[in-house]
Amino acid sequence: MPLIQTIAPEEAKGELAKLYNTIETMRGSVGNNAKMFSVSPELLRQQMDFIKFYMNHPTLSMPLLAAIRIMVSSGEECQFCIDYNTAMLINMAGWTFDQVTAMRNDPNAANLPEREIAMLNLAIKAI
Repeated sequence: MPLIQTIAPEEAKGELAKLYNTIETMRGSVGNNAKMFSVSPELLRQQMDFIKFYMNHPTLSMPLLAAIRIMVSSGEECQFCIDYNTAMLINMAGWTFDQVTAMRNDPNAANLPEREIAMLNLAIKAI
């Protein structure tokens, strides 16, 4: 029996249900990492606020930031981060899985404007 009793999306109520709905919109599903936060909806909200900041960054687009996170996570072999940001690009930016795969193989193939591809390459080089 797990030490932390989580709340499944279909059982969530109130603020937690709203947060789960936002996560489903972003990712397509509520992952186990988010369910771990279900014991503290306030903490999950804070985590979501942190993510939302980068989705609405004043100068850098959400697809660019997600692409940077994917490329960095690929180098570090963080599959959760790769999957999370891939889902964001697919569900929120309209990318296909093949477009994400192409970018991972060659950052110059990213479905981004030319100036953002240059920024992506700079970020990869810097990191």
